[in-house]
Amino acid sequence: MFFVSISSYSYDFKVNGFYYNIVDEEMWDVDYPCVEITFDNTIGWKELREKNASIKSLSIPDTVRYDGILYRVIGIGMGAFSQCPALSSLTLPEGLIYIDDNALAGRKPLRSLTIPNTVTTIGDCVFWECNLKEMVIPESVTYIGAELFHNCHALESVTLPSGITRIPHDMFLDCQSLRQVNIPEGVTRIENSAFWCCPMLTSIHLPSSLKVIETHAFSICMRLTDVNFPPGLKEIGRYAFYWTPTTKKFKSPTDMSVINEWSFCRAGLESVVLTPNIKKICRNAFEYNEGLQTVRIEGSTIEIEKDAFAGCMNLHDFYCLTEAVPTTDSLTFAMYDYLPATSETDLYLQHGRLLGATYTIEQATLHVHKSLLNRFQHTYPWSKFKSIVAIEDETAIGPIAIDDESSSTRRVYDLVGRLRRAAQPGLNVIVGSDGRSRKVMVK
Repeated sequence: MFFVSISSYSYDFKVNGFYYNIVDEEMWDVDYPCVEITFDNTIGWKELREKNASIKSLSIPDTVRYDGILYRVIGIGMGAFSQCPALSSLTLPEGLIYIDDNALAGRKPLRSLTIPNTVTTIGDCVFWECNLKEMVIPESVTYIGAELFHNCHALESVTLPSGITRIPHDMFLDCQSLRQVNIPEGVTRIENSAFWCCPMLTSIHLPSSLKVIETHAFSICMRLTDVNFPPGLKEIGRYAFYWTPTTKKFKSPTDMSVINEWSFCRAGLESVVLTPNIKKICRNAFEYNEGLQTVRIEGSTIEIEKDAFAGCMNLHDFYCLTEAVPTTDSLTFAMYDYLPATSETDLYLQHGRLLGATYTIEQATLHVHKSLLNRFQHTYPWSKFKSIVAIEDETAIGPIAIDDESSSTRRVYDLVGRLRRAAQPGLNVIVGSDGRSRKVMVK
């Protein structure tokens, strides 16, 4: 989708069939006369498309002379080639600095493109619906716009530059053939719907610099089974991995405090470990993970919302090793009968298409600290578990590796998982910045 107002354009001159706009030198910090490629705005889109229908190959010159002045071509202007439906080969000039919004957008048979290593900026929707198979974005690029490869159904592989700090929203939305993409160190945010519906993507490495994964970032990537979650990740947004089999085992990153709504709904999980930093599990967070067998909640979770573990029909063991009985909803562990999905829209809207409800925990065992056994037994819906077992020798921070390796201290706990301001005499549990825990004796 591109929204270019023809009336807002005016080309300054035409040479050898190309249309040019003179560019402000100061805007791009250059000290020479420069121009960008544009299009003939004197006619409408339909007429322009018909006029350009036979153009299959173009080579953009490095320079152009007009009225006695030699200009360098530093930009491909907004929508410049969007109305060239047969364009299959394009050569960009050395010295190019930017490619503006929608420059190549539209259904065209362009299979490959070499971007000069002088380009620093690529705008929104530049390759929208193009037939590109692979793309290497050079290291010179520091800004990438949204929806860059939206609906590029043939795109299989992309190499991203190390200078970017975000994956923009809708960047790879509906890239049906995408199999490989590197996310470089330095990226801190993956924005809304960045990889929504990339069904051929099987693995992705998330960099240690990543802090936020936004809403729908990896929704409906049905073959994505190899995902790592770096310790410094602070937020996984709503629906982030909806209907995406991220990995069989999920352990919450040490910097995360909330599991958001629907974030791992239908994610193919078999086990979940939520570390002491998690305070809240929002509604539908782990709904309908049919293979989920073991859940371990450690430390200070205080609230579990409606349907958080609904539809987890094979749940076998639930370890709630918290400091108190978490508040929860009567339908937190509900088992719903869903109407069969007949379309992708149904997959998305299936919540609420209910035929009835029972409880997934009626066949599961709840494991709790001995001191809280009586309270769990008399608190609904915890009391619905098939059996409730007291644990005396486990701590709220889970398995502890005893070693002599040094690591900077992130948190200190006592042996029942209570957070301390500093280590106290006796045994302490130290969680380092690397996420590992160890027992330390203080005299």
